[in-house]
Amino acid sequence: MPAELSALDVAEPRGPYERGALAWWAAGWEGVVPLGARAKWPPPAGRTGWAGVNPSYADVYAWAAGPEGAGNIALRLPRGVYGLDVDAYGAKTGAEALAALEAQHGPLPDTWVITSRDDGRSGIRLFRAALPEGRRWKNEPGGHGRGIESIHYGHRYAVTWPSVHPSGSTYVLRSSRTWEAHEGAVPVDELPQLPAAWVDGLSEPGEIATGSAASDQATRDAVAAFRDGETCEPVRRALSRALERVRDAVSGDALHPAGLESVHELARLGHEGHAGVRQALTQHHEAFVEARAGRGASNGDAEGEWWRMIAGAVGKAPGAPRAECDCALLAGEGLLFEFTPAEVMPGKGEEGDERAGVVAGMTVVDPVDFMLNEMLSFAEVARREPPAPLVSELLYLDTLAWLIGKPGSFKSFVALDLAAHVALGRAWAGRRVRQGVALYVVAEGLGGIVLRARAWQKVRGEVPDEFLRLYPRAVQVRNAAHWDALVEVARRLRPALIVLDTQARVAQSVRENDNTEMGEFVGQLDRLRRASGACVLTVHHVGRNGEDARGASSLDGAQDTELKVERVGGPKALTARLVVDKQKDGADTDAVSFEMVPVDLGVNGEGDPVSSLVVDTNAFVSAAPAQPWKENTPEKLARILDVLHEQFSQTGATGYQVLSVLKERGWDQEYSKTSFYRCWNTLIKDEQIGKMAGSQRFKAIVAAENPAGD
Repeated sequence: MPAELSALDVAEPRGPYERGALAWWAAGWEGVVPLGARAKWPPPAGRTGWAGVNPSYADVYAWAAGPEGAGNIALRLPRGVYGLDVDAYGAKTGAEALAALEAQHGPLPDTWVITSRDDGRSGIRLFRAALPEGRRWKNEPGGHGRGIESIHYGHRYAVTWPSVHPSGSTYVLRSSRTWEAHEGAVPVDELPQLPAAWVDGLSEPGEIATGSAASDQATRDAVAAFRDGETCEPVRRALSRALERVRDAVSGDALHPAGLESVHELARLGHEGHAGVRQALTQHHEAFVEARAGRGASNGDAEGEWWRMIAGAVGKAPGAPRAECDCALLAGEGLLFEFTPAEVMPGKGEEGDERAGVVAGMTVVDPVDFMLNEMLSFAEVARREPPAPLVSELLYLDTLAWLIGKPGSFKSFVALDLAAHVALGRAWAGRRVRQGVALYVVAEGLGGIVLRARAWQKVRGEVPDEFLRLYPRAVQVRNAAHWDALVEVARRLRPALIVLDTQARVAQSVRENDNTEMGEFVGQLDRLRRASGACVLTVHHVGRNGEDARGASSLDGAQDTELKVERVGGPKALTARLVVDKQKDGADTDAVSFEMVPVDLGVNGEGDPVSSLVVDTNAFVSAAPAQPWKENTPEKLARILDVLHEQFSQTGATGYQVLSVLKERGWDQEYSKTSFYRCWNTLIKDEQIGKMAGSQRFKAIVAAENPAGD
């Protein structure tokens, strides 16, 4: 057995996954997937359920060595292993339900129990078990709501040793008979066999919906039905990840799981009604076959492998496919050309055609034609949506931004304050904030931010855990495995804001005065942006002149936004301001003045007083501007006008765009879509909104203003 199976070459594991994942793998449990620190959910996409794909050893090793190493372990049970999950705490009645089952089916053999509790009853009892043909496991074998659930290969997973429960207790394995604790992974083949009477009692007649591979014809029909049209943003991102996985696969063995995950993701998006999946599958097929052939496989074998993957993915798609998705494109991305091949599924290559990836019935596209078809007209570009505001007039989604300042200018305080406001969706300095997940990379370590977080909570209140995630390590941009992991975290979390605090700490080996190396650094930031659609905000120092960001000039050209924090009133002053130095696609806005307010945090263990600071912009926020459109206007109409004035005052918007914003504000919880369009038509009739010349957009009409275009 390789030595690295039992432990990574580190002095001290950073967390449960790094400590235990490889031990579980070595014991025969291949479904070892990571969770967040002290978290029970969510697992990585595509790794659980009947359609899930078990990670490879390379995946587990990379996770253990990467940021995921600090998190918990989710154990997807192997085929042939069954977990009986008993909850017998609080008001839950799992102990009584278990006693009733034992009275009916006989005593259970002594086995290992995964648990974080010491009550002698609660936990997941593990057994080897094989289902007879024509039967499936019951989800709640003790009865609905009785405190007992099934865990098996296709259903749920077990959070296991040495993970840490959200309450702080550690998961261990205990003997079901003595309740004696054991730390370590238990080999699968040491589990006892579940008695036949229990197998019968815990299962029921029925077929397992495993999603078997579809037939060739069914697969062709399914993919041919995937929607054409302008490629949806989720498809574009999935294709980018898929091609990147193919490029990053380092061996023939690593290529299959990379291809399998990508094909399943693309097929799922096609099933959900997203446009552009057929074209994406075509490109992925060509890249996969070329990569596999480059490792010595024949084109036929490589095509057959890809075909089996797509057939399996189509077979696992649940229910009927949707005719259309309800997502919208993000701004600023390229448009995949729209061609409609007669068939997109591979078969045998046509005789005499030796080009990699060319198969019968598949349209072969010249790269020059591809590029020409991707080109956009000026009108098409003008119709695209601009980046959506995250913090009105300051930060925008899907952009690269920098927050710069001298040492001691409160840069990190401002970055943390912005992140917390995004997590809560609270206005910041009188500016509207779009709520979303904030991912904060605390690259300078937790030392300084602990007191800042305590002070913020004391003054502003709690921030939901799921909306503000802080990673307390300096992920290095030149460590490919670690940065790839961060990109994947961004893809899965889909944060609205990613903060890197600071640039110097995540780019320690990058020469910041070298334009080439800084260009590569910006390229890595752009990967984070593409993976998530977030505003990527990098905290950085100013140069010696005290004006611009320190380092090579290539940084200036890469910035969509540059914000600068300046202390006002001398080096000891607690007053500062935030200045918009650059807004690539918008007008610069007024500076934001703020105070740093001291917060008393009591005393430490030695009796010394402890305090920190919080950002306070309220003292400098001017009164809200007048909103004359609200006077004598019914509430529903006023809400529509609010959106047009606040978010589309310059660009105008279609009814669909306005409705999308209103849905984010809870419109669909009170009113219907029909109600919106009735109000929309009323506003047009009353000349409160007017159509912009040459477009389908409308603008709000203020007093004494004619409709746009008149």
